[in-house]
Amino acid sequence: EPCPCGSGLKYKNCHLRATDESTPTGDLWQRLHEMSSRLPTDLLRFVKSRYGLKLVDEAWREFTLFEDEAFDPDSVHLPVFMPWFLYEWQPDPEETIVPVGDLEGFPVVSEYLRRRGRHQDPLTVRYLEACRDSTFSFLDVLEVSPGSGFTMQDALTRWHGFVTEKSASRTVQKGDILFAKVVTLDDLSILDGCSPIAFPPLEKAAVIELRNHIRKAKSTVTAGVLKDYRLEMLEIYQSIADRLLNPRMPELANTDGDPLTFCRVTYEIPSPRAAFEALRHLSLGDSEADLLADATFDEGGELTSVEIPWLRKGNPMMPLENLGLGRIQIEGRRLVAEVNSEVRAKRFREIADEALPAGSRHVSTVLESVEAALEAHRREHPEPAPDDDLNRRPEIQAMLKEHLRAHYRAWPDMKLPALKGKTPRQAMKTRDGREMVEALLLDIDGRRGRQAGLDEDIIAELRTTLGLH
Repeated sequence: EPCPCGSGLKYKNCHLRATDESTPTGDLWQRLHEMSSRLPTDLLRFVKSRYGLKLVDEAWREFTLFEDEAFDPDSVHLPVFMPWFLYEWQPDPEETIVPVGDLEGFPVVSEYLRRRGRHQDPLTVRYLEACRDSTFSFLDVLEVSPGSGFTMQDALTRWHGFVTEKSASRTVQKGDILFAKVVTLDDLSILDGCSPIAFPPLEKAAVIELRNHIRKAKSTVTAGVLKDYRLEMLEIYQSIADRLLNPRMPELANTDGDPLTFCRVTYEIPSPRAAFEALRHLSLGDSEADLLADATFDEGGELTSVEIPWLRKGNPMMPLENLGLGRIQIEGRRLVAEVNSEVRAKRFREIADEALPAGSRHVSTVLESVEAALEAHRREHPEPAPDDDLNRRPEIQAMLKEHLRAHYRAWPDMKLPALKGKTPRQAMKTRDGREMVEALLLDIDGRRGRQAGLDEDIIAELRTTLGLH
């Protein structure tokens, strides 16, 4: 029967797994869950007594790709670092504080088992051995049973199975990628370590590239093979995690390629009419009548305010008839030109200093970064209340849906950077390309509910077009 939670899965594959802890598997999960919480502390005490805690700093330097000298106990990466350090890390013989004769005892858990394993119960020993023999990898989430776990596939080794995980399964969604360590004992698989953030499907390209790199040297990719590529995997993990946890404003440029900076160039002018006559040629083909159509005049018919668009013939990057460079607002004896780069601000000053009538004076040039402008915009235009959101209106939803449907009907034949310049239809001809197209579709599907107009019909049509079911 379908599970009453609404997951769409059968009850036996969903909440039955989470609620029936009276079964042997449920009991085993509970015991392993308690072990995974307790054992790292015991292992760290062992490290402190045998090697000293400076060994943690040594491992941390390698984990952070030699960027951080001292271990950070408050790091968000702790759920990855601790099991990596205790169960996988091997010191560099040339740079370690560990005596040469003790290096064969690593990873830490191996020496712990050799010295203290006889004092542990058999299940604990088996669990520690399983942790030692498994490794971190990149795992695709194929199906999710909220509160129970997820079906996963290792993108590197191709291992496939159900992983019991009660908390993360409530937030992770199909298509996500986890940098995690799966430990299997009997018929039960759990996560002993997992990245603090799920990677979106779009990040799959770097993983596929690493897999191809490994396969050039090894015909079969196993957990043991992956341990030889731990630095390459860490580099991918650290790069993606840093980008997702610490998003940065992209480098923006205008159509001339100049860095985007909002600039206001202000002049004091003797009269609006004189300034208008001096600069109206910057609007190219606009006639005087067109420019003055929205101007204001005083009771005597004298010009008091007017706006002049600063235009230029289209450039190769944007082949439009006229390209907007900025706008010039004349208001009384004040003239303000707004442009989007320091280069254009400098160019306007050169033009204005030469063209404006005698008595004009440059007052200031104020620069504002994109970040500051966005923050000011957010303060002045707060998010609308849900009831006021224009996108929620049925007629707007219908219009957006048709727009997106037209876009995604053309999408299979668009050249995409994520596919290295290939179209989805072209990429489908190879196994790796097909896998990446599937990742892109999962990424699009994951935006449903957040992007107005995007619904399952559009995704289904895309899959049918590309032969993915």
